[in-house]
Amino acid sequence: MIKFGLMGTGRIGRMHASNIVNSEKSELVWVYDINQAASNEVARMTSSKNSESVETILEDSSVDAVLISSSTDTHADLIVQSAKAGKAIFCEKPIDLSIEKVNCCRDQIQGTDVPIQIGFNRRFDPSHRKVAAAAHNGEIGELEQVIISSRDPEPPPKEYHLVAGGMLRDMT
Repeated sequence: MIKFGLMGTGRIGRMHASNIVNSEKSELVWVYDINQAASNEVARMTSSKNSESVETILEDSSVDAVLISSSTDTHADLIVQSAKAGKAIFCEKPIDLSIEKVNCCRDQIQGTDVPIQIGFNRRFDPSHRKVAAAAHNGEIGELEQVIISSRDPEPPPKEYHLVAGGMLRDMT
């Protein structure tokens, strides 16, 4: 059983919390969000503990992994803290909007030997994989342009755009 700490209880964080508690292979131990009302609500809904700090989660030796679904501008720092604490990491995309900060994050976690995955979910989408394979195999000729349509079930809150880089970055 993998024991998780969740950092970020917005729209995608709530989805991940639900997935964790509905899996027989995982347990949600801690929930943290800067918005403590939201964090408390998710903790209550999932029968997990609410944390008032990231450090509480990272210091808990029973936590095997963290799931980072907070705002984009916090990802790199949380990755570094989590890796240094020896926790396996799943982080929502992107790591940061600045390639310099992404590279700095990478440099800081090298040698920590913790598993890390960034949630580029489109990479595993069956339709995307089929088109990519057809392009790589020459089945559809030489590519000049690729246009896709991808939608979320509902628009994100206005505040999301201020820290996440907008829908274009989210959908790619």
